[in-house]
Amino acid sequence: FIRSAWYSAWLGWKLETNWADPLTFAGYYLLRPFASLLIVGFIFVIGSFAGGKTNTQYFTYLFLGQIAYVYVLQITVTTGYFIHEERAKYETLRSVYVTPTSIRPYLLGRALSAAFASTVSLLLTIVFGTIVFSGLLGLNLEIDLFRINYAALVMSLTLGIVSLISAGFVLSGINLVSTRLQMNLSEYVSGIFFLLGDVIFPPTTLPYPLYLISYVLPVTYYTRAVRASIIDGAWDVVIPNLQMLLLMAILTTIVGSIVFAAAEKRAKRLGVIDRKSEY
Repeated sequence: FIRSAWYSAWLGWKLETNWADPLTFAGYYLLRPFASLLIVGFIFVIGSFAGGKTNTQYFTYLFLGQIAYVYVLQITVTTGYFIHEERAKYETLRSVYVTPTSIRPYLLGRALSAAFASTVSLLLTIVFGTIVFSGLLGLNLEIDLFRINYAALVMSLTLGIVSLISAGFVLSGINLVSTRLQMNLSEYVSGIFFLLGDVIFPPTTLPYPLYLISYVLPVTYYTRAVRASIIDGAWDVVIPNLQMLLLMAILTTIVGSIVFAAAEKRAKRLGVIDRKSEY
């Protein structure tokens, strides 16, 4: 299982990079999330200029939320599109299913490769984002490299990745027994996570009862744990967020396993494992 997941991650990495040179790939993976960050950042700058007031504390909140969202978007898109890609685009899903280890380690490996690519994006975006917004635009991000709780940050990212991969198993399970949904399902889910996951504004700013949904989303606690690890760093602030994130990681892992197993069983019973949706 571990060996299959490892080689699947290697394959996923090659597919994500399109077999490109590492430097070329690094530039591409910087531009994509950094472009989104620039859009959000300049909206904030223009809005602050129009309103005559700049809240650097909120911009730091916005900056870190957008950076943490890189993992959410990358893993969600990869796992949400996985079944369609393997079944219809490359037509390899039937071959994967007849191997001894079957589909689970393959899907896990592909999700892990997306997580690794997100880590590259995150590191590059933090560096260049700080240079642009703090250096060139003078927004003075409230990020002190010496105050960051790196141990808590690693734990936050790890638990967040576990939760997101588990959610990805749910998406893949749905796509396994459905047709023509996979093209948009990941966009729907990532959009919900973006809106309700405490990424760009506190969920409490949304009308009741809409904001209550955010309290059952693992993304909310993942984003909060990342912010607490970077901005404050104190364990008494970070631990409550980590505890909730750990609970959500366990719950999403259970739900993801159950949903994918049920979907896989139904797909085998209906004989739709290798069904293609022609447009």
